[in-house]
Amino acid sequence: MELAVKVLCKAHLSAKFKGDLRPVFEEQRAMRITHGRKGFLPLHASWHDSDYLYLATEYYPNGDLMKEMRQWRKIPSSHARFYAAEILLALDALHKLGIIHRDIKPQNLLFDREGHLSLADFGLARVFDKPECESTDFPVQSLGTPHSSKLPHGFTNTGCGTLSYMAPEAHQHKPYSFSVDFWSLGVLLYEMLTGRLPYGDSKQSKGIPGAVISDELTFQEFDRVNDVTQDFLRSVMAKDPNARLTVAEMKAHPYFETM
Repeated sequence: MELAVKVLCKAHLSAKFKGDLRPVFEEQRAMRITHGRKGFLPLHASWHDSDYLYLATEYYPNGDLMKEMRQWRKIPSSHARFYAAEILLALDALHKLGIIHRDIKPQNLLFDREGHLSLADFGLARVFDKPECESTDFPVQSLGTPHSSKLPHGFTNTGCGTLSYMAPEAHQHKPYSFSVDFWSLGVLLYEMLTGRLPYGDSKQSKGIPGAVISDELTFQEFDRVNDVTQDFLRSVMAKDPNARLTVAEMKAHPYFETM
């Protein structure tokens, strides 16, 4: 088995996180929790010295989803549906483990040796302790802005991620939960099908937050995205987190009927 080693500089990360190295070890924690589960990049070892933290993962030689998107420009609709289904299942499993990824994008989805997608790079992940209850599900929708300063379990308000893929509530630093990952899935599916991002790319970074918060999701005639797919995307990418589809509703949506 070939391994890839990710090397994290403690000094750089300390400056980035203002002396707080907890996010660094949060990545390690998330990868330990997901180890051995289908749909996630396996972590085989981790260690650190005075200057660096090392994460040894399985090496996937087939590249990432971004490479695939660049080759096609527009991913064929059947392929895009398959990839979206794999990402949805991985996110469902991840959330049931109490983890929000917070940086779903093509570069963080790797193809394993069988051609299936695996979720990677948990550098911005938020890991919650599991509550003592029978349910394995965590909230995927917003419960609204809490009146107290203490956020409900499963919620955070740290604004982080890649601008073009961040949900409106994350841009606004409002309390958010697992639903932000599904918004990112919607952005990713839109990008696969149309060859562009719905609210601009890094070259227009100054206008992205405002567009994500305020602009409607639009399609061009030449996109050739059918009504069922448009309905799925609009439902997953509703501005109001409470209006977004639940996991069960996404799985039951006609978009996935042929799978």
